[in-house]
Amino acid sequence: MQIAASCVGIIGFVIVGATQSNSVYFTDGKNLGYRLAAHAVSSGRRWDGLSSDADHLTIKADREATEEPAHFFLEGLRPTNIMGNNVHSDQSPSKLNFAVKGNLTITVDDVSVTCVDIRLGQGHSQWFRPTNNWWMGGVHCTGGKAADAPLSCACLQQRMLRFKPTKRSNEFAVELASLSESPLKSQ
Repeated sequence: MQIAASCVGIIGFVIVGATQSNSVYFTDGKNLGYRLAAHAVSSGRRWDGLSSDADHLTIKADREATEEPAHFFLEGLRPTNIMGNNVHSDQSPSKLNFAVKGNLTITVDDVSVTCVDIRLGQGHSQWFRPTNNWWMGGVHCTGGKAADAPLSCACLQQRMLRFKPTKRSNEFAVELASLSESPLKSQ
């Protein structure tokens, strides 16, 4: 770890080290993969990449909530195309620490499913207790009228996945859904 210190005023130091690891989990899923197409971090913040493991993604990036990653995340989406975890008043994020766009592949009930243009972003929630919460969305996804309503995403191979917020701010439950339930079936 690289540590650098610089004098701030009369006393105080700024410490620069490794970027933070930020993980988001998908319960009831396995063999998770994410093909990154693009990412956004706050101006002046570091990005050290994304990795996937059995049931989660880890993004190595500095955290600072600004409008820039939120605009990137929301580009081309409506409020019904997104959901947030641990969200209590916002319909969409106004600030995020970072955001990614890419293709999510996950196995649910022994079926491998790939969903294109899935967006993930980390914000910050002050409700009840401060925590870094996650947002999810996509152009082929639709949810309910509230930001924390389940999100159904039309995927490749005529498959559909439903994502639901959980009580953990960095976790979404995932399940196979029927295409007949999809409001996107005519698209």
